[in-house]
Amino acid sequence: ERYRSGTPAPVALPETGIRLTRNQQAIAFNLSKSKSEIPHYYLRATAYMEHLQQYRADHPYPDGSRISVTALLVKAIAIALSRHTRLNGYFQDNTVHLYGNIGIALAVNSGDELYVPVVRDPLYKEIREIDREITWLAAKARNGKLQKRSEEHTSELQSHSFISYAVFCLKKKT
Repeated sequence: ERYRSGTPAPVALPETGIRLTRNQQAIAFNLSKSKSEIPHYYLRATAYMEHLQQYRADHPYPDGSRISVTALLVKAIAIALSRHTRLNGYFQDNTVHLYGNIGIALAVNSGDELYVPVVRDPLYKEIREIDREITWLAAKARNGKLQKRSEEHTSELQSHSFISYAVFCLKKKT
C-alpha cells in the first residue's frame, strides 16, 4: 500500500508497555493529579541575560568556575515570590492558601528517573550557597541517594506547606 506521494504506508508495529518504577509511578500520578486539580496559569517573558552573565563573570569561584544560571534564577524567583506573595500559594476549597515560606522545586533526571529536590528558603541564602545546594541535591538525585520524604526531596510533588513551582526555559539569543 502506498500514499498518494508514492511513499510506502508505515507498517503497524505491535503496542508495547513499559513498567514504571515506584518513583516514576509517583511522579506520573502526582503530575497528572496536579495538572487536573490545581488551577494553572502561565506567564511568558523575554529576559535579557547580559547582566546576569556579567555577574557570573565578575564573581567566579576560586577555581575559576562560575555560579550556575540555575542558582541565579532560583534566587530571582524567590525574590519575585517574596514581592508578589499572592503568587506563592495554592487554591483549594474556594480559598487561596498562601505559603509561609518559599521552596523552589527543581527537576533532576537520572537515567529514566525524575527526581524533584527542593531548595528551601532560597530568599535567605546567598547565591553561592544556593549554587552549592543545587549541585549537592542534583548529585544525590543522580546517585539515587535522595530520601523520598526528607527535608531535601518530595517524591509526591504535593507538599502544599512549602513548595512553589516555577518552570523556566532558557533559550540562547540568536
